Amino acid sequence: MSEVSTPQTEKITQHPLETVLKDLEYLVNSLAMELEVAPSDRKAHQDLLRRIQKVTEAALLIPAQTWPVAVYPDDPTEAITIVEDDEEFAPEIEALRQQGWKIMTVTQFNQNVEKLAAQKSDSNPS
Repeated sequence: MSEVSTPQTEKITQHPLETVLKDLEYLVNSLAMELEVAPSDRKAHQDLLRRIQKVTEAALLIPAQTWPVAVYPDDPTEAITIVEDDEEFAPEIEALRQQGWKIMTVTQFNQNVEKLAAQKSDSNPS
């Protein structure tokens, strides 16, 4: 009963807003620092606010094609469903497994997490 489905490999791509977020974080931090060290330097504050606005406006123009698609499969049998360890529902769970659903109990999930942690610690000796 320790059936474990293998994870599907996905190409991990950077979200188009990751760069925007980094730029905005930098600019907001710069503005905070500028307000702290030169609270009356209106020109510098406006410059930073314009730069924040420019980055934001550019982000609004990012084409929809670059946005990631939903990570949730349309077919629920493609996802792993985790259920409580409850013998009462064992027949239903088994019936769903026979229909192709990937189901594991909380105990099985925890065992898999422990195995992965052990493998990771074995491969990374400290």
